[in-house]
Amino acid sequence: MDSLSPLTQVWPKVTFGAILLLLYMTLPRYQRKGTLTPEEAQRVLVTALQYDMPLMLNYSLAFALFKSYAIPSISKILMSTKEFGSKERISKRYADTEILIASWVACPINGKVYMDDTDDHDLNCATSRKEASRTDIAAPTTINVSEKAQRHGQDDPRAMIALARVNWLHSKYPIKNEDYLYTLAFLAFEPERWAKLYGWRKFSELEAHASFVFWTEIGRRMGIKNIPETAEAFKNQMIEYESTAVYPSKVNHDVAQFTLNELLYALPSAFGMKEFARRVAVSLLEDGAREAMMYPPQPAYLRLFATSILHTINFIQKHFCLPRPTPRFPVHPELPDFAKNWDGNAQTNKSTSKPSTTANASLYRMHPQWFQPQPWYKPESTTFLGRLGDWMLVKLGAAGSMPGKTLRSEGYRLEETGPLRFEKSGNDEAIKMAEKLQGCPIGGPWARK
Repeated sequence: MDSLSPLTQVWPKVTFGAILLLLYMTLPRYQRKGTLTPEEAQRVLVTALQYDMPLMLNYSLAFALFKSYAIPSISKILMSTKEFGSKERISKRYADTEILIASWVACPINGKVYMDDTDDHDLNCATSRKEASRTDIAAPTTINVSEKAQRHGQDDPRAMIALARVNWLHSKYPIKNEDYLYTLAFLAFEPERWAKLYGWRKFSELEAHASFVFWTEIGRRMGIKNIPETAEAFKNQMIEYESTAVYPSKVNHDVAQFTLNELLYALPSAFGMKEFARRVAVSLLEDGAREAMMYPPQPAYLRLFATSILHTINFIQKHFCLPRPTPRFPVHPELPDFAKNWDGNAQTNKSTSKPSTTANASLYRMHPQWFQPQPWYKPESTTFLGRLGDWMLVKLGAAGSMPGKTLRSEGYRLEETGPLRFEKSGNDEAIKMAEKLQGCPIGGPWARK
């Protein structure tokens, strides 16, 4: 027994050392687990936002902004802009907001086009849909982006020009950091919520984490301070802020009414259809937001009606429709033709785009993928059938007016978006701000010279 005593003294030390060595060798392998760069996060979200549920999730982003009107300090600033005083101004505000946010989401935030988006999209599709069917995921993980997909191609500064323009416009108003945070939280979490409640599939854990990573990066580039480090902390902060900042106010109601009027413009008023749709939209609000906007409680059957329609559409999409072959989003993720074909010679590139006929006639312009009832940035039809179609839309009430120069039918420049009174202001400043955000000069067709 005495001969075993040295072993009994050494054995615990050897065991402890072996455990430490094992941990030292193993833990570094998992250091990157649960981490995503903002660029990776943006690409993870492509499948859900642009292929699987583009229309619904685009509406979820619009609804996220709509719910922020439950805070009087936000609504008062919006009313002070005077952009809600006419149909034209509010319709332009809605069109520009959709274009700017869609540019953040659809265009690469690192300012570079990947050489092979198709292969990488297929990888994202497989990863996202596989994870969406799993329930045993321990934590969000990174995806394996192929070497081919990591090679950068042409410059695409649209996301940062759009972000810089928003920063410039916001600098004109005394917006509180807490209100920025509250709105940012809605943008980060509302799409996931809508996918869970109304989509044909939920976000995977990877997609939910990617949404948090992507939107908090957008927030940092907007100069928003004190963004929580985790999604859970951000949600808790949002709930805590709601308890004091959300309360009934007439200005909330006014902003909400103006916004719903624009959203429901194409619906006829006959037989109470427009008012019925307004009540359906209100029924989708949580009680706190609804009360703050001073809307009365809606019958349960209205919410049941709305959710039944959404679930029916998603059932048909899931079981009877083929996967979408091309992305569907207000802003197309691919570069416009004038940028794809740019070779540095302005004269040889004039044929790839229709230059504006306004004061900045030499600047190339873009058009959104779809148009609002008041058709801002919609090209004027050049054929008889096209003009007839536009005329019919107006006569049927689906469009507010024919496309034309007053609605900027020549297209938009991101650095010119926003209220008409700022159309020719801050353009060069926005490009310079975008260069700082992107970390490199912006030239070619995106430059203003």
